[in-house]
Amino acid sequence: MDENSLARRIESYLHEHPEAADTLEGISMWWMRFQPLNESVKIVYAALQELKASGHVVERTGPGGKTLYSLRPDV
Repeated sequence: MDENSLARRIESYLHEHPEAADTLEGISMWWMRFQPLNESVKIVYAALQELKASGHVVERTGPGGKTLYSLRPDV
């Protein structure tokens, strides 16, 4: 799966679950159900950066200092 297709899948997931927020690993494992995890994290990260650059996703620091990604509230 390429970065653009994955970005659309993540964006679709976030619109279906607007309160969702998770780490890079959580998105890879639970939202996208990728296995093996270590391979998928790279492409999920690239897709999230694309969504962040386009203004659809925000990045924030969550509990324990982990980076969380979620739908921008006003999208």
